[in-house]
Amino acid sequence: MDLTRFSSTDLISLDLKGTTKKEVFRELVEIMAKSTLIIDKEEVLEALTQRESVASTGIGFGIGLPHAKTDAAKGIILAYGKSVKGIEYNAFDNRPVHSIFVVVAPEDSITSHLAILAKLSLLLKEKESREKLMEVIYPHEVLDILRGE
Repeated sequence: MDLTRFSSTDLISLDLKGTTKKEVFRELVEIMAKSTLIIDKEEVLEALTQRESVASTGIGFGIGLPHAKTDAAKGIILAYGKSVKGIEYNAFDNRPVHSIFVVVAPEDSITSHLAILAKLSLLLKEKESREKLMEVIYPHEVLDILRGE
């Protein structure tokens, strides 16, 4: 599965301004809302926040993987944000999060949603991929990493 079909350089922020999880979620949802796939950005934000209240999506190693299914999305969308300073995220390893991938999908896209999360998890398990994400300067470099390049 090519993860870049769900993303684009317009959905990538390499300089997140937020210092809290809530601020960063809002910042990334604002970016996603520029896409025609997002119907209601407030609903998307609520869905992400609601999912996060169940358990932290901070998977460790400086990675956050917030995700949600909502009818406020007409298709699957994948955004990325980088925080050099790091965000207190309540991650499993109690470390700050520097790289955040947000996956939002329509309610009925169960299989695709899970496949994307699985593919991202495998990619982000690799130390080399995580290190490359911290070194990127241009948004297209994130897409290259998603392609496995």
